[in-house]
Amino acid sequence: MYALYARQSRDKKDSISIESQFEFCMREVPLKAQVKKYEDRGFSGKNTDRPGFQQMMADIRNGLIKKVVVYRLDRMSRSILDFARIIEEFNRYGVEFISTTEKFDTSTPIGKAMLSIVMVFAQLERETIQQRITDNYYERGKKGMFLGGNVPFGFELQRTKIDGVKTNKLVPTEDIQHVIDMYQKYAHSNYSLGAISDHLNQSGVKTSLGNHWDSAKISRLLRNPVYVKADVSIYNYFKNKRCIIHNDIDEFNGERGIYLYGKSIDNTTKFSNLEGYHVVIAPHEGVIDSNIWLACQKKLDANRQIKNKGTSQHSWLSGLVKCGKCGYAMSVNKAILSPKKNIYATYFRCSGRVLRKVCDAESIRVDEVESRVTKEIFDFIKILNNTIKEEDSKNNPKVNELQIAIANKETEIENLIDNLAKAKGAAMKYINQRIEQLDKELLELREELVSCSAKSINSERVVELNSIMEHWDAFDLEAKKAICRRWIEQITVEKIGEEISTHIDWGY
Repeated sequence: MYALYARQSRDKKDSISIESQFEFCMREVPLKAQVKKYEDRGFSGKNTDRPGFQQMMADIRNGLIKKVVVYRLDRMSRSILDFARIIEEFNRYGVEFISTTEKFDTSTPIGKAMLSIVMVFAQLERETIQQRITDNYYERGKKGMFLGGNVPFGFELQRTKIDGVKTNKLVPTEDIQHVIDMYQKYAHSNYSLGAISDHLNQSGVKTSLGNHWDSAKISRLLRNPVYVKADVSIYNYFKNKRCIIHNDIDEFNGERGIYLYGKSIDNTTKFSNLEGYHVVIAPHEGVIDSNIWLACQKKLDANRQIKNKGTSQHSWLSGLVKCGKCGYAMSVNKAILSPKKNIYATYFRCSGRVLRKVCDAESIRVDEVESRVTKEIFDFIKILNNTIKEEDSKNNPKVNELQIAIANKETEIENLIDNLAKAKGAAMKYINQRIEQLDKELLELREELVSCSAKSINSERVVELNSIMEHWDAFDLEAKKAICRRWIEQITVEKIGEEISTHIDWGY
């Protein structure tokens, strides 16, 4: 059956009537063909919410219509996007389409070509709409507006206004104490992600969506900067991660949380690679001190790295030991001393000697190195206990002030260096002089910062280390591995005669 559709928004002298439209449409209908007419009087073509049109579409979906005829394309719709969707639905139900004045007939090659052109413009309109939505999303984000999605655990939404625009703001709930406990446990104890999730599940604490906790959920929560009190150290953290920061460094005053949104440049999962993400100061107050939040990031990074190194089951130092002679890694090797009695010894062997033939370092027994490192760890804790101060430098306003000044000087130097390539003659001379002056000022600021921070150790960290070492002998190999990877960057080992020399590069 043929469907004839006509629309007239209003009756005007210069507009074609419904009846005239049907007359033009009938010229395309073969003799004796069944015809059903659909009309909409007084309806605009800006959308498809019209009774006659909707009745025609219902008949098409019921298989009653095989071809639709209109006087002109704009009678069907004035929106290219809507028209493309209509044609897509026609194709789905095997319905052909004819426009009498434009000679648009999808049953002919030229008609199909015209349809392709229409579809191109429709796609362009779709992409334009998507871009406008994306641009609006990022503009709202820059202003610190909540961008939707799941509300972070420990918060709820409260209506507010930013720049006169209605939006939502995060406010803490009673569950925020669980968040604080998670950060404290992970940063300042030997709790693993799994142990924290087990503790929450046993306590009957559910996620925001009412689910049980697991290691992945805990990790994602600890990575979320929405909880941190954003100060200069947080600014530098995200700057080093190559994020796009929308606030000046002066606004990182240690009071408010952070919104992190967008997409990384390599399309990895969120928090795997932060390059390309947008960072903006949020309107809500942060709840986690920056030093605790950063400690959790370091520990999470270390856990991720452990998957690819240090897998030996014969030493808790595997993956950390470097040769003092050549700098290559030392791996654990098992040497059988008595096959019958199953007696063996384990050694650290230099890969520079075994694999690359560039070193003559001797192998060193694992138990001797472990004994030496254990002693150095205990000695290090004693030094910390002797030099600890009551005030942590993180709470010293002077330190934050100096960090801001240093960051501003570094930014000014970077800008001048960029301009140096374009400068000529006197301008070049002036820029060089200014860079030299800034460099001197930067050196003085760094020296002052070192002076303010000298020997200032966070007491909680020392208490944690003391607690760990009191129970050191009770920890198994995997627990000792995790502790060492958190506190130690690398250990340089060398055997000189009968003596073993070790040097630890501390990572905390």
